[in-house]
This record gives sequence, C-alpha cells and structure tokens, in this order.
Amino acid sequence: MINDFIAYWAAARLLLTNGNAFLPAEQLEMQRSAGWTGSTALLMYYPPWTLSVFLPFGYFDYDTAQTLWFLQNSVFIYLGLCYSGGYIPTPRCSWDKLGR
Repeated sequence: MINDFIAYWAAARLLLTNGNAFLPAEQLEMQRSAGWTGSTALLMYYPPWTLSVFLPFGYFDYDTAQTLWFLQNSVFIYLGLCYSGGYIPTPRCSWDKLGR
C-alpha cells in the first residue's frame, strides 16, 4: 500500500525550511528522512496554493502529522454524514456518540 501523505508532508516541511516543495531531489531527501524506502519520490501534483492546506502539518514530525491528518479527516467524514441532509441514512449524530 502506498501512503501518499508523505508527499504532502514533505512539501509542507520543505516550504517551512525554505526548500523547493516541487523539486524531486529535495522531496526524496525529505521523504527518506521520514522513512520512505522508494527509489523515487512521491510528488505532489497540485498547484502551489494548495500547500496552504498542508502547511500546518509541516510543523510536526511525520508520524504526528499523519495521525493528525487521519483524525482531521475522520472528523470531516463524521460531520459530512451528520449533515448530509438525510441523503445518507444515519442515526442521529452527536459528539457524545464518539465516546461510546
């Protein structure tokens, strides 16, 4: 399984350290520092302005950033189900149900 989050994290980290987030050699070096074992870097093919979405995750080490990314996306999925307008049959949503 390929985990593409490493490309976004490395791009954000490079931006924070005055590196080039779109240069494959710098991406590969940053990704290897996080444990990437591939022979080529996974690149982020989004426009530069999208780095603003990933930038906060660059302040953390890779494992912490990936955990935060997972938690954030889990909350977004939960909220999407809660506010789907009844198009997706779900039980009544509340934050209490997360703890039970």
